[in-house]
Amino acid sequence: MANSASRRALLYWFLLLLPTLAAGVGALWLLHREQLRIEDQSRATAEARRIAVRDRAYLIAENINVLVTDVQNGLMTTLKEAPVDGPSAFLADWKKANPLVRDVFQSTNDGRIRWGNPHETIVSWLRTIPWNQDLQTNQTIVAQNDLPQVTRGQQKISFTKGK
Repeated sequence: MANSASRRALLYWFLLLLPTLAAGVGALWLLHREQLRIEDQSRATAEARRIAVRDRAYLIAENINVLVTDVQNGLMTTLKEAPVDGPSAFLADWKKANPLVRDVFQSTNDGRIRWGNPHETIVSWLRTIPWNQDLQTNQTIVAQNDLPQVTRGQQKISFTKGK
């Protein structure tokens, strides 16, 4: 009888212990899967946030480019309306009236300054942009928007200094 009582007690312990161990192992497995899911979700959220920041920065840069282009076009429109004969008075008044105009000058086609402040930055600017000439159309490029649009797949268009 003692043998059957100890066997019965051992059976009760197995019936209690095995499901408890199985439930513990199952809970640990579920916790591990939840941890992996949270890590994946965290990575996806970080990636989405990175993409959103990149897209926002691109949009800001694009808006700044549009703003600068509009200002540049407005300045170039005003400059094109300048009188051809004796623009000195117009340029001096323009410098006083428009806060966007810092230096005014008149130069020859080869970059020599005829009127205005021959500052080193102005002279170096005259040697580079925007006084280039499009070789295909033989048109003087005054503003960056006058450049021909080059899309992917086309050959790059080269420019030389106008004379």
